[in-house]
Amino acid sequence: MANEFHTLNGECAQLVPSGPGYEGITLANQVCATVGSVAGQSTVDGNRFIALSYDYYYSKLWMVSYNIFVQDRRLTHRLLRTTALLSLSELASSPSSSSSRSTAPLLRMKLRVFCSSEDPNPQPR
Repeated sequence: MANEFHTLNGECAQLVPSGPGYEGITLANQVCATVGSVAGQSTVDGNRFIALSYDYYYSKLWMVSYNIFVQDRRLTHRLLRTTALLSLSELASSPSSSSSRSTAPLLRMKLRVFCSSEDPNPQPR
């Protein structure tokens, strides 16, 4: 929402005072009836509107994204697992110049153990 309203300058739908008897009043003596309006201006700044209406600020835009990733541990865990999976699979698929044998089967086995949700060494009861 803060991103959308950041560049928005909304045109006023109604200026106060207006109506019969107020036809000759200039814009300097009128104000918009919308939250965040400034006397003498026929537009409302989007940043001011969301700050006063919802207590949202453009400077705090990325805090929401940060809180989603840090506070939700399951999402963070999945992100780390995916990153590890992609990194290790890249290592497994790249040719090794130092040795003639491939390390891909070993890395695949480690990936299965690392990414599985089950215990790789179950204890007997």
